[in-house]
Amino acid sequence: MNVMLIQVFDSTYETLITRNFYLTSHMIPVSFSNQKNYLKVNNDQIITITKGTYSNSIPIETLDKSRFTANIQIEADNVGFTFQPEHFVIYLGDYHTNFRIGADKNLLEKIYSFNLRKTE
Repeated sequence: MNVMLIQVFDSTYETLITRNFYLTSHMIPVSFSNQKNYLKVNNDQIITITKGTYSNSIPIETLDKSRFTANIQIEADNVGFTFQPEHFVIYLGDYHTNFRIGADKNLLEKIYSFNLRKTE
């Protein structure tokens, strides 16, 4: 008999929320809700940049467009792209902040992704 163990952890991967039972296919019911402190970039729209140029101003805001409840420092980088500013801070009480992305003129025409990292 093949057995599959399914476990659900929190975002830190440290706290077990639920898991299935080995001899049955039942799990404790779990519901997920959107976190209000989740960041949304460019209104969840694709960012298009012509190589060798900079994007228009790109907004970062909370998912529900509320004020930020803490100061957050964000760092962004990706090979072939320049971020202005490279490190930026969203201050307590701000609704949003903006940044721009520059695309190197030697980039291939394809879809790229980038990561924003919260730093302390």
